[in-house]
Amino acid sequence: MCWVCDAAAYERIIAAVGERYAVNVDRDRFVVDLLTARAKLLTFVTLDSDSGARARKELFSGIVDSAIDFKKRLLDERGHRYAARAIASTFPATHFEGFLAALDRAIEAAKTLKEENSCGGWVRLERPPKEWFAAEILPEVFELNFGRRAKVSRPDPSKAGANAVDGPYLRFAVAVMGEMGMSISPETVARALKDVRAGRKRRKRRPTTLSRPRGW
Repeated sequence: MCWVCDAAAYERIIAAVGERYAVNVDRDRFVVDLLTARAKLLTFVTLDSDSGARARKELFSGIVDSAIDFKKRLLDERGHRYAARAIASTFPATHFEGFLAALDRAIEAAKTLKEENSCGGWVRLERPPKEWFAAEILPEVFELNFGRRAKVSRPDPSKAGANAVDGPYLRFAVAVMGEMGMSISPETVARALKDVRAGRKRRKRRPTTLSRPRGW
């Protein structure tokens, strides 16, 4: 689903955070950072998917089987490899051997990619996607653009509902994710942020092919 941070969305996000916190926000950079963050979310949700890995495995498996069958038919021994000789005659000198070598490389590459997708997702997020986005990706966007640390603010005991978590970052995360079509509560954002900073994982370890660098 395509998402655009238009003027109305931008204003709603700023209003949610608080105008006084957005004095030095560069709108253009802010919008680019949000779009980059969303692209990262979509990429890693896909790479974390077991069904996506199965689909990629099937894709490369089909390529391997088709390429091997093609090479076998091309180099059929009948008629002293008549098919290969007839096709090679249409190539410039030495190019046909180069084509066969390239075909072998393509087969080996497809085999490798097939195996790389045989252990589930390529990366493993350590918490549910929405919590990962709120606690590992959006904090950097907030800190770069608002010049403040992404944190959970202490509730003001003099105000109604003082037990509820609050703060500019929590409002930012809830507003941004709401604009992107993802519902999340301030309490969930606060818990995820605390979990990340305490090094607590929310998912059991699962097999994967590749490891994920922090923040990705």
